[in-house]
Amino acid sequence: MRKYLVATHCTLAQGIKSSAEYLLGPQEDMDVINAYEGERYDLDKEISNNLARLGADDELIVATDMFGGSVNNAFMSCLTDPRIYLLTGVNLPMVLELLTAPASLPVREVIDRALQTGKEEIRFCNLIGEEDSVQEEDF
Repeated sequence: MRKYLVATHCTLAQGIKSSAEYLLGPQEDMDVINAYEGERYDLDKEISNNLARLGADDELIVATDMFGGSVNNAFMSCLTDPRIYLLTGVNLPMVLELLTAPASLPVREVIDRALQTGKEEIRFCNLIGEEDSVQEEDF
């Protein structure tokens, strides 16, 4: 079974899950880690608890907020486990793409699509009208 984990600093992960569930309904296969909530937070313990719930045939796609950040770095050591796939730079369009991908698609194809969608949805909206007018002038 394919499972999803969004892990971020503070409550960004919960916000992404909340938004995804608002748009798609309850997501039973999606968990979150809101790292460093509270003084005695133990990220390694949270990661261990999540990994302990995985079955032998499960795939876990982990999406973190920032490459090189402490949350992403903590998951880097998990990549020796062939069930773990780690993405970073998480955004809502990326997560929606992951959650709506057909289960029949290979995990690498699902990840490629999600990364592409996440990148395509990052835009400087002020330029959208300017780009349209430049294209019109070319004709």
